[in-house]
Amino acid sequence: MRGAVLGAILAAGVALSGATCGDALEVASLVANDWLEVTCQNNPKDYCESARTLSLSLSQRLREQRELTVRDVEPLAADVTLLGPRGAAVDDGAELAAGDAVRVAFRPGQRSFVYAFGVDATGVVTPLFPPVGVAGANPVPAAETRVVPAVEGEAWSIGSGVGHVYLVVADGPREALEGIRVGFLTRPRSAGPGQPARVGKPTVIGPPAIRGRDVPTGSASEFAPGAGRYKAPEPGVDLVVTRWLRVRGG
Repeated sequence: MRGAVLGAILAAGVALSGATCGDALEVASLVANDWLEVTCQNNPKDYCESARTLSLSLSQRLREQRELTVRDVEPLAADVTLLGPRGAAVDDGAELAAGDAVRVAFRPGQRSFVYAFGVDATGVVTPLFPPVGVAGANPVPAAETRVVPAVEGEAWSIGSGVGHVYLVVADGPREALEGIRVGFLTRPRSAGPGQPARVGKPTVIGPPAIRGRDVPTGSASEFAPGAGRYKAPEPGVDLVVTRWLRVRGG
């Protein structure tokens, strides 16, 4: 069952990224080929390698199952919503205007450690959660909502093209993701001269939204447009969520 679920997830990633199963690629490259390719085109080798590490780590979260405990009654779950202009919820694939800022709201169904990364249309990676300079942001209590960036005036900008938010929900700290987060915080963007390459296609890693079916999140409230409810494939596996937007050129 678990293998079938993962196969379906990877197949969806292949279809969206345009890669073929015959390509001799790592799992990370297979499911995240487009934005990763753009990142590496626009930035130095060390930045490219950091992006590859992030991509691989996201993919591994889908495959690595820890030893189950008595707490593992339900798979990890979360509501994740994209917030566009004026804080309005928007769907995946929604088209925003150039300059529109984006925020992300999430609410885990269980006490969880959450890691969120934004990838803009030029492949630049921005750690979104835990927020910079905020001690004790993890773990997030069950059914509590967090919005990142927390201040609306500091909302994240995608630029012209396709932007992604990747969010990982885990039952404990993930040192690899924390190390990646710190690495990007201390490694500023260094794009080369000229017009940068831009991400043109979405790359989905993780399961699709299940829209409010049998997930314990502490609330039975109706979903606004753009809200998504997600659940890990099975207990003991981290939940990986992808949300994405398209911004038309300015």
